Amino acid sequence: MFFTLLKNKNDIIYACDADTLLAGTIAKWFQKNKLIYDSHEYFEESPEIINKKWIQNFWFALQRFCLPSTDLRFSVSQTLCDELSHKYNHDFTLLRNVPILRQCKESQIEKENIILYQGVLNVGRGLEEMIQTIQSIDNYIFWIIGDGDLKYDLECLVDKLQLSNRVIFLGRKSPQELFEYTQKAKIGINFLTGDSKNYYYSGANKCYDYIQAHLPSIQMNFPEYVSLNNKYEIAILINDLQSTTIRSAIQRLEREDFYNKLRENCKKASLVFHWENEKQVLLVKVNNLV
Repeated sequence: MFFTLLKNKNDIIYACDADTLLAGTIAKWFQKNKLIYDSHEYFEESPEIINKKWIQNFWFALQRFCLPSTDLRFSVSQTLCDELSHKYNHDFTLLRNVPILRQCKESQIEKENIILYQGVLNVGRGLEEMIQTIQSIDNYIFWIIGDGDLKYDLECLVDKLQLSNRVIFLGRKSPQELFEYTQKAKIGINFLTGDSKNYYYSGANKCYDYIQAHLPSIQMNFPEYVSLNNKYEIAILINDLQSTTIRSAIQRLEREDFYNKLRENCKKASLVFHWENEKQVLLVKVNNLV
């Protein structure tokens, strides 16, 4: 990546996450251009490495070394911006990972009893718990859109529980395909474990994808989702991933009046949380930078 940057003269280098930051930093030293760091993750607190202290310390040290060379810093949730600003003593600005504004065709799409997950199939995202819960919810099927390290294990779990006709792996989809699938679903899920600070401080893009598709969802009782839900009430928030908790949340969404209320709230929020609005934050900051 460093040599690629050297071959291409740029006014600005935009480093996404810590694993691109070192190359961007060294390239800046050679080219004397501007460097923007966009931390989509709380990288050293990712669930895959939270018990590997030497790896955590490496990523922490790398960011402390590189951040003085950055000209702008962004992250995807206000709580994560606050956390990173405090930890690294450099200001981070909120830049949400939101979708483009789309036109929903609700009158042409009949909602089915589909629970939808979209995203990477990684540890700590409640996928095993949702699959196990489906056993006791006869009238729903579970769509999983995406790919990742856990896919084989999840497929084995589905086979073991004999749920292959009710848990469907749809694989990777383009943004347009993803939006079309999301509109067909009845409930979206954004399940995360709280033992990872990366998840606890997250502002997951799927949260805003569900809003853009006017899809009520079940999300975690974590700071960013609490703040969003207090203002717009677009989801049910849960404290844990126990099957009884998940089942109870689904049953609440079966109340038609409550479900329609959340759906209308999603419509209102979709006019706020889209890229045409959010990109203004980026453009103003970059214009001031150059």
